[in-house]
Amino acid sequence: MAANPADIIARANLYLGRTAPALDHVLRLLKQDLPGTITYVNTNFDRGLPAVKQWDYAKARMEDDAFPAIMVSTAKQTVEFGAGHMDTHNVVVWVVYERTESRKQIRESVDIAELATAVLHYYKDAQTDPDGRVVWNDFLPTGLSPIPPDFSDYSGYAAHFQMRQTPGCGLWWTE
Repeated sequence: MAANPADIIARANLYLGRTAPALDHVLRLLKQDLPGTITYVNTNFDRGLPAVKQWDYAKARMEDDAFPAIMVSTAKQTVEFGAGHMDTHNVVVWVVYERTESRKQIRESVDIAELATAVLHYYKDAQTDPDGRVVWNDFLPTGLSPIPPDFSDYSGYAAHFQMRQTPGCGLWWTE
């Protein structure tokens, strides 16, 4: 006998996290707060950082002249947690430029990655999406790294985070 799809989704809401709404929330927060933070730093500290021109998931097709861009990705590990499962995500916020070796662009990508870290650190505690669903229980910075030199498409820097979702986050669809 096949399982009822409504029961599958209801059970997932009780016991599993879900990735896409959390990544959407990361993008939403960055789009909401990073432009103003860049403007503040440029105005008050004479940094001259460029505006971010595109926001998307990693590996999405980039538009021409859409640099610098913010892209997000994650790798997830799921472990038992009480009656359900907790997801621990290694979230990466990529600050990307077209493939380049320019010191200026690399420095800008480092500064923007660190500003993205500051923005998301502001939201490090439990967050809900516009529908009131818990998208994460905590979201903590874990470091910064360059995009590997053998990565053929882009160059820049990446800000790294650990995000945890506990059971009952309710991120699956509901009727």
